[in-house]
Amino acid sequence: MKKIVLVLLLAGCLPYLSLKAQPSESLTPLDIFIGKLEAMGFENILFRTIDREVYLSYENRVYRSDNEALARIIILGMESLPEVDRLHLAVQKQKIPVLRVVFDYYLFRKSLSEYQQSTSDTTFAFFSKASWNKALTVDMRVSKVASFLRGLSYRNPSLWRTELVLEPRVGTQLGDTRQPFRFELSVLPTVSVNLWKGAHLVPQFFLQLIDYHYFNANDYFQPRYISFHQQVKLHDGVFAKLSAGFFHRNRYGFQGELRSFTPDGQLQLFGNIAYTGQANYLPAGYTGFTGKEYDEPTVEYARLQYWNYAAGLEWRVPSTSLAFQYSYGKYLYGLEAHKVLIYRNFMEYILGLQAYIGAEGRNFGFYVNIPLMPSKYSVNKKFRLKPSRYINYSYLATRDYFENFTTGHEFSADILELNVQVCRSQLPDYLFSIYFKPEL
Repeated sequence: MKKIVLVLLLAGCLPYLSLKAQPSESLTPLDIFIGKLEAMGFENILFRTIDREVYLSYENRVYRSDNEALARIIILGMESLPEVDRLHLAVQKQKIPVLRVVFDYYLFRKSLSEYQQSTSDTTFAFFSKASWNKALTVDMRVSKVASFLRGLSYRNPSLWRTELVLEPRVGTQLGDTRQPFRFELSVLPTVSVNLWKGAHLVPQFFLQLIDYHYFNANDYFQPRYISFHQQVKLHDGVFAKLSAGFFHRNRYGFQGELRSFTPDGQLQLFGNIAYTGQANYLPAGYTGFTGKEYDEPTVEYARLQYWNYAAGLEWRVPSTSLAFQYSYGKYLYGLEAHKVLIYRNFMEYILGLQAYIGAEGRNFGFYVNIPLMPSKYSVNKKFRLKPSRYINYSYLATRDYFENFTTGHEFSADILELNVQVCRSQLPDYLFSIYFKPEL
């Protein structure tokens, strides 16, 4: 009797077991490819297939390097989609498509096959960078991809996902004979909340860890900025941003910014204008910008009254990561100056020279951005703790310091690696490393 009951139970379960197995059997190579991208942590995914070509839009918030993320998607597509001839990519920032990358799988497979037939080299050491570049198209005509993806729903959307980013900061100063060298070590905890398309909220705080006779140091935990940002794409390569809130350097108010790139990313025009007032949070016993000492915690502020602006251009040497930038602007305290930057991306490292020349003085120095470990972050489901992408250090030689505030979000920093010329220069190196040396 027990055996009969067991057989009947198994027979009754078989239809459900077979039904459960059906979805995995019906998955297409494209479904599996998109599932892998989601598992890797890519967000805001949109995709469509037309004939033997795949159109894909995504946002990378999991790899430190945007070019590494691009390379990994292209290689994964090459392995997962053997019947696809071309992969059209639209790379997003804050859900806004900013860069178009097309990889011709058919052309690459043909070049690779010809190379293998013409040489016995199994290490592919002489497989030229030109072969990768021949299969690549990179420009800012992102609408050519985004137009095929309108009306689709996001896979793995980033709405309301929050990050706590810990950014270390080092300050150094030359002192007098009693204290010839001064420094401080602090950490800047930053909360980043993703809202709707192009919008996010960014509070950042200042926490000093070490103060060795550092001049004008702030030795208490305080907000550095609490700001809201809305970005829009006006046209391919043309972006606008409005920021509002409490900014760096104890300023509050509004700032508008406009940036325009040529399709090849070689030339960039930019400008910004801000209308601000002074504000500061002070614990009990501290003196603010009015000179008054407060007996209890106070928010000290003055009305909106200051205008600041800047405008300039940037030119990049074709197919390299070298850039020349010039701008003229009105900085804090009414100081006006010409600013010159020369910088270069060495993969993820950035080294630059800077100079300020104004009627009230001049200054010059250098700055460097050093990437922080790890190169890949944990997948963000709702909340994630991670280090900042870089540690930044800037040195200026004189006391003629042309200060300016930051709003809490620089769109130019977001798309620094996604400049067309930088991408054309670096992406083939990442592709080569990942394709031929996957353990890296």
